[in-house]
Amino acid sequence: MYYVNIFYMYQIGNKIKEYRVQLGISQAFLAQKLNVNQTLISQWERNICEPSIDSIRKICVLFDVSADDLLSLDTEKERENLISNIKNLA
Repeated sequence: MYYVNIFYMYQIGNKIKEYRVQLGISQAFLAQKLNVNQTLISQWERNICEPSIDSIRKICVLFDVSADDLLSLDTEKERENLISNIKNLA
C-alpha cells in the first residue's frame, strides 16, 4: 500500500506545479492564496508530503480544475500500472 501512496503523491505534486507554472504564479503567491507556508507548497511539489483535503479543494478552485483533473493519472499506461500494482498487493 505504501507504493500506491507514493504513486499518488507523485501525481498530485506534479499537477500542482504544472498548473501553477501554467498560470505564471509563484509558490509564494499560491501559499498566500491557500493560507499556507511557502515551504509547504515546495514540499507538495517535491512530493515530500501531500496536501490536505481542504487544500486540494482550494487548489481546485484557484486553478479552476476539478478534483478529478488534479488527482488523475497522466496516461492510460500509468492507470494500468497502478491497477496492476494494486492487484499485486491483494
